[in-house]
Amino acid sequence: MQKKFSQLVSAVSLSVLVCIIMANQAHALSPVTISYTIKLESSKFGNATLGRVEHVLKSTDSGYSIKSITKAQGMAAIVLGSNHQQSCELDLLNGEAVSKNYGGGRIGKTDYEVDFDWSGRKAHFKDNKKSKNNQVIDLPDGYILDNCSMSFAVALLKGKIPDNQTMHIVDGKDKRIRGYKLRASTEETIETKIGKKQVTKLVFERELRPERTLTFWLSHDDEYLPLRMQESRKSRTTNFEVTELTLDN
Repeated sequence: MQKKFSQLVSAVSLSVLVCIIMANQAHALSPVTISYTIKLESSKFGNATLGRVEHVLKSTDSGYSIKSITKAQGMAAIVLGSNHQQSCELDLLNGEAVSKNYGGGRIGKTDYEVDFDWSGRKAHFKDNKKSKNNQVIDLPDGYILDNCSMSFAVALLKGKIPDNQTMHIVDGKDKRIRGYKLRASTEETIETKIGKKQVTKLVFERELRPERTLTFWLSHDDEYLPLRMQESRKSRTTNFEVTELTLDN
């Protein structure tokens, strides 16, 4: 009797585990390479194409690794330098992204790093050029993203953002955490370089500075990956427009 009971418990436990795995997989993303053109609209500097950024998402045992390379052009290349990189890792928990680490800087170098201590709810910022600038910041409540994984972390939510949910973005370069609240969610059809797409448009406004917004256009046909992103403030608007998207299903 005890043996049968143990077998039953094991079977139930396995069933529960399978259900949990399937639930997480239902929210998962396929490995993908996605590229954007970066364009500036500014009353002060005029309109210009700043360059191109490519993100590569790969699966790991528990989540994903992401690498991105930004190639500047024109005046942006002179001011900012021609190439920058970012890399990060994230796990999945209940269909949401959980950042593990994140870093970036010039190509071939890691100028800054962020490690996430979830048990102590701390973000450890490391400046590899000036160690005196290292900082530790408390992680606020809400959905925590980082600049490297942001577009994929938003895609994992499939456009379902609770009205009272604050999205916090960890910026390793400037050593800060910015909060955003959802302002609006609408359904649209847009024209892109990869075709006409049905999207969910999410508009977030910056906490304490509602004139600054962050907008995503999430494609229903492409696992809710953003085909367009926009960061807007009074003086300028920066647009990211998809040019290529290759899913590795």
